[in-house]
Amino acid sequence: MTSKILSGIHKYQIPVVGFVNESLLYVPRETDARIAVLEAWSDAGVELGNHTFSHLGFKDGNKRGKRSGTFATRFCKWDQLGRPRLPISG
Repeated sequence: MTSKILSGIHKYQIPVVGFVNESLLYVPRETDARIAVLEAWSDAGVELGNHTFSHLGFKDGNKRGKRSGTFATRFCKWDQLGRPRLPISG
């Protein structure tokens, strides 16, 4: 599936940005394969961006009575864990 999608993106020169929720990468016995998919996307010219570590949105955190720091903490966690491992742009 990934190769077909990437082939179409390349063939038709479609600009693509994929946003990564890093927490979804860490599945026992699947982490390396999931990272390999992201590397394939990046190698194919797809720009990868930070969609926070675990997808908690700023507004969602506040609705649950949590402080906005929760969002900032999860966003920054990506910078500590994901950015050094993956070719992520933003």
